Amino acid sequence: MIPDEILQRIDDETDIVALASEFISLEKRGKNYMGLCPFHDENTPSFSVTPEKNIAMCMGCGEGGRPINFYRKIKNIDFGQAVKELGERLGIDVKIDTNESVNTNQHLYEIMNEASNFYQYNLFNSVSGERVLEYLSNRKLSNETIKHFELGFSPKEKDLLYQFLKSKGYSVSDMINLGLVKQSNDGTYYDLFTNRLMFPITNSFGKTIAFSGRTLDKNDKVKYVNSPETVIFKKGETVYHLAEAGLDIRKKKFVMLYEGFFDVISPYQAGFTNGVATMGTALTINQARLIKKTVDKVIVAYDGDSAGQKAIISAIPVLLNAGLIVEVLKIPDKKDPDDYIKEYGSEAYQNLLSNNVQDPYQYQYELYRENLDLNNSNDIKTFQANVTRMLQNASPAIVSLYTKRIADELRINEKDVKIVKKPNLPVIDIPEEAKKRIKLPTKYEQAERRLLFLMMRSKEWNDRISDRLTVHEYSSPLLGTFRTKLISYHSITDSFSLSEFKEYLNEEELDYFDNIMCKDDFWINSVIFSSEEIEDYLELLKSTPLLRRQVYLKERMLEKNHNAEDIKRETEELIKIKKELRRLKEDINGNR
Repeated sequence: MIPDEILQRIDDETDIVALASEFISLEKRGKNYMGLCPFHDENTPSFSVTPEKNIAMCMGCGEGGRPINFYRKIKNIDFGQAVKELGERLGIDVKIDTNESVNTNQHLYEIMNEASNFYQYNLFNSVSGERVLEYLSNRKLSNETIKHFELGFSPKEKDLLYQFLKSKGYSVSDMINLGLVKQSNDGTYYDLFTNRLMFPITNSFGKTIAFSGRTLDKNDKVKYVNSPETVIFKKGETVYHLAEAGLDIRKKKFVMLYEGFFDVISPYQAGFTNGVATMGTALTINQARLIKKTVDKVIVAYDGDSAGQKAIISAIPVLLNAGLIVEVLKIPDKKDPDDYIKEYGSEAYQNLLSNNVQDPYQYQYELYRENLDLNNSNDIKTFQANVTRMLQNASPAIVSLYTKRIADELRINEKDVKIVKKPNLPVIDIPEEAKKRIKLPTKYEQAERRLLFLMMRSKEWNDRISDRLTVHEYSSPLLGTFRTKLISYHSITDSFSLSEFKEYLNEEELDYFDNIMCKDDFWINSVIFSSEEIEDYLELLKSTPLLRRQVYLKERMLEKNHNAEDIKRETEELIKIKKELRRLKEDINGNR
């Protein structure tokens, strides 16, 4: 808790004119100052800075306020961080308990900042760096853009960063824990990144927390080397360039979501400054929620090739689940945004944004419709299955619209189009401590693996199994992710390729996938399962979460000091679980 007198002092002593001038151009008008609002697009200045009241506020959109509030909003940081940063400017020591982890890790941020400065210096002040600058120049990037993104170069000598950080007094254990340095078998230390173009990755406060290094050597099979996850870097919780683009995103009221670094950088230089990236991995719900904190609307601008299309289909439900308004930019000729801008220019890219953006349902519908013969019964079945899956979480109005479109496409009556929406069942879960006691049966994970194998091997089995198992009925979130990605994969390809599907997974998912695939020989031997075995697996996966919850509730009811209201509620839930188990048994028996 920050004392009120500290907050008052910071708001009173901070010069609001000087502070606002750091971010916008101000013109004196009588006693006040005016400028273009940094929080929304406008041509006539409506942002007023009043020195007498020490307030900066837009008369159009109402954003702004006293120094702390203005600074917090324009920097897109939390309240405590804004107080701390403004306090430091005034020499006021601000103690924030809730920001303890940031303070604890301050020396780690300092090390990463030093590393970033080291890489930037080498890019502009070394012979080897000249070659990298030439490469960036050939990609039509200006020095101003390079400096904005703080691009750097890691020298090819194996331990220059290690020696540099050591000379600054930093510990080798911190260098190793941050993924900057490794130890060889002979006990010497070497840099993780050598002879690579360096992209610094920042957190929501703009602090460097990781790096990605791109090789410029055509013979190097490893195109990118990335920082490992550390105490300050979680890849699935980080969005590239979000902190830096936050102000422009809020002004434009939407964000452009790209796949890679250059897809952010090239549009930025062309004037499209509201771009962020997922850094080449599958979008996570945490990344989507980070975006939602900044803006309500996202335009997905992934590559135009088949891999990009798969990634878009995978990203759409994640973004929608985070509560975002989603649109998709269709980039022609299978190009990525970087290549498109370099070849056709910023005006052509703006035309794309004006004329080639679709809502997520239209995009998926047209993609599913491509290359299908709707006079062929198998293609009709595939088409309707894909659209049905697309509409599972859509509003009634959207379902009605696409029911009519399908009917028109197939030249049939609307009532003959079956869009069966599965009910949104609650997530059956129990506390982590209880999970350790009420263990999964050993056959449970085997059943998961075998059903996953069937979903990979056959598009028909993929449809049948995915229709009957929700993402919440898997023991691991990663297995649920595989299910989602398999559905997306099968929706745009007729045959399964293991190597192609693996390209669809990030590093963590690949490791987990390889691990579970080693636990059975059915993949190698192409084991055939009977329908009865498959129904047994489905029954086990669907009933086990209910049975575990049942055991947990019965344990709870035996606890001392358990009040009557809780007992009544839990008794009612036990009755529902019993009914659901009975219904499940009947459903499974009916499919045997």
